[in-house]
Amino acid sequence: MVETKQGIVARTIAVNDQPLTPEQRAGDDARLAQLIADPQEQRKKQKEQNDETNRVLGLVRALPDALLYDFDGNEVVNGRNCTRLKFVPNPTFSPTTRETLVYKRTSGFLWVDTAAERL
Repeated sequence: MVETKQGIVARTIAVNDQPLTPEQRAGDDARLAQLIADPQEQRKKQKEQNDETNRVLGLVRALPDALLYDFDGNEVVNGRNCTRLKFVPNPTFSPTTRETLVYKRTSGFLWVDTAAERL
């Protein structure tokens, strides 16, 4: 993956942990050549990427209001010290998008990397 001003461009290098066949490589090369040659396709891809980014950001921004959290201990995950939080739906949360409606029935655990402060 390469991030450009116009968006992310990805080249397929393997499928199911197997290198591409010559036919698959030719198909991926043709896809990239088409993208490079077609400004309209570039704009379409950039819009799709922006829409996806906005959708994910909306989901993440809703987390503090949508769910209620309780400390549930500390845990080492992949060698990293993490704080484990248990969460349940916040009964007063009013979803503002179709995507955030999922939080009304979501419960589980969330791990926060203590050093990096990342989910």
